[in-house]
Amino acid sequence: NVLLVFPLILCMAKFPFWMAIDLANMTPRRMHKLGITGLWEEFHMTLMVIPLTLFTVSGMIIDTTSNGGNSTQWFKVPLPGTNKRYPLIRDCIAIFVFVLYNAFVDFMYFWPGIALLLCTFSFTVFFSSCVATILEKVNGSESDTLKKCCKMWSVMVFALRYLCLYKLCYVHQILKGVVVLRLARHATSKHFKNFNFTLEETE
Repeated sequence: NVLLVFPLILCMAKFPFWMAIDLANMTPRRMHKLGITGLWEEFHMTLMVIPLTLFTVSGMIIDTTSNGGNSTQWFKVPLPGTNKRYPLIRDCIAIFVFVLYNAFVDFMYFWPGIALLLCTFSFTVFFSSCVATILEKVNGSESDTLKKCCKMWSVMVFALRYLCLYKLCYVHQILKGVVVLRLARHATSKHFKNFNFTLEETE
C-alpha cells in the first residue's frame, strides 16, 4: 500500500514546493495588488490538491483503522434501506486519485505531464509488482497473491489507467473502446472472460 501511494505523494509534493518558491519571490506590493482573488487564481490548483491529498492518505488510514487494522480489505459501509454493504471509501479515494493525477498533468502542461504520468504509472505498477513477486517467491505464496490482497492496488491502477486513456484518447474514444471490449467479451467469452472495467479487477 505504501509503495503504491508513495509516487502519488511525490507528485503532489511538487504543488506546495512551487507555491512556496512563488510566494518567496513575490513582493508584498505584488501580493497586495493581487489580493485574495488574484492569489486564488494564482494558486487555486495547489490549494485544491493539498486537501485532496490529505483526504486520500487519511481515508486509507481511517479505513484500515475502522476495519480492525485490515490492510487488505476495504471497510464496507451499510447502505441505508438495504441489507447490503459497499466499500464507499474505496470509490471516493479512487476518484480523488484520478482528480489529483489529472491536476498534476495540467500543472506540468499537457505533454510533459503525460510523459511524467506514464513514468509514474510504470513506477507505481511495475515496481510494486516486482516487489510483490519477490516477496511471493520468498514466502512461497501463490502468484499475484499480494497484489490481489493489497487494498490500494485496484484504486491506483483504476485511476492511472483511465486517466491515461482520458488524456491520450479523450472521453468519446474511451467510451467507444469500453463498449467494443464489452461486446467482444460477451461475443467471445472464452478469450475475454477476464476483462473487467470495475475497481475489483481493473488491472
